[in-house]
Order: sequence, then structure tokens, then C-alpha cells
Amino acid sequence: MKKKINRIFESDSIEDIEDKVEDLLDRWDFEKINASINYLSDCKKTILHLLLFDHTIYNLGHQDYYTDGYACGGLSFTKPDSENYIFHNSLLYGLYENFDSIEEFKPLIEILEKFRIDVDGSQRETKECENCNGVGTNTIYNYDNSEFEEEECTVCGGEGETMENNTDSGGVLNAEELNILDSNYCSIRTNIISRIVKILVDLYNSTSNVVEGL
Repeated sequence: MKKKINRIFESDSIEDIEDKVEDLLDRWDFEKINASINYLSDCKKTILHLLLFDHTIYNLGHQDYYTDGYACGGLSFTKPDSENYIFHNSLLYGLYENFDSIEEFKPLIEILEKFRIDVDGSQRETKECENCNGVGTNTIYNYDNSEFEEEECTVCGGEGETMENNTDSGGVLNAEELNILDSNYCSIRTNIISRIVKILVDLYNSTSNVVEGL
């Protein structure tokens, strides 16, 4: 993995970056990659995190960024509290510390700051009883008197409703809001990646890791 990571910092074009990131990542593991980049400067760590973010958002979007566990450092469907966004917060902090003066990254930081997840936390929900179609009774034939009679539904006890597990529990409720973030990111992606290429070239040509524009 270290060799693949190092190759990314020798990139000189958008296409070159995308090929090398694709080679590094399939389903990336935050902890595994972080364990492999301790030798990198904070600046390079942030660039790598940004490339991981780009790869995920460009291919999956912000909703899967959360539900597949990427935003939370590999923990799928963890509680949507912002303190659990281990990877997301690490990226945002890295941008604040290393690249806050770069104009191309300012709209990206705004997108990252707006990211939030609203999930359905209800575990049980009320549904219409399927046995009686919500009426509370069933029509049966009484063979003793040869008549049809109404009998209390044995499933819902005459309530017409049943309590069932919520199959959507944990589902993302603010999908439309996340779709807007997807669109906003796609609209600035070319500028972001182009600036990353320039930073990588500057880093490659610099022995002091001082990047023009920082």
C-alpha cells in the first residue's frame, strides 16, 4: 500500500491521479490507510484524505458516503452525530490547518461544513392490520345458524392496527439535501482536482513541502 500511496504524489495530471487513486482504492479502509501514512507530512495526509473523499463522492455520493461507513471511518450505520464523522472531521480539520487560504478549496470547505445526516430512528411503527384490512373485525360463516357474522380480528384484537418493525429504521431522511451537496461538489470538482495536481507537482519539486499559495 505504501508504494501505491507514494505513486499518487508523483502524479502530474487529473487522469494520472484518477488512475492511481483507483488502483489504491476499491473499498478503502480508513484505519488501514491511516496506519500506512504516518510517514507523510500533514499536508500530504490531507491531500490523500481529499482524494479519498473525491473518489467516494464522485462515484457514490454523500448518502452512501455515510451509509457505507466512509464518513465515519469505516463504521457503517453508526449514530449520525457529527462527532462520529471520524474521517469527515479529519479531512475538514486538515483543510482548515493546511489549505484554508487556497481559493479553490473554500467552496469545498463550505460543502463539508454543511454535511449532516438525519436518520429515521424509530424502531417500531403502526401499520394497518393486513388480516382485517384495518376494520378490526373479520366476517366468518357460522355453520350453527347458517349466517355470516362479524368477529373480532385475532391479529390486532379489534384495533385495526398492528405494531411492526420499521424496515426503514436508520434510513437517511435528508436525501434531497445530500443530493444538492452532490451537485455542488460536481460543479467544483474540476477546479478541486486541478488544484490538487498543482499542489502535488509543487510538493514533488519541493524538498521542504512548502507549497505555493499556502
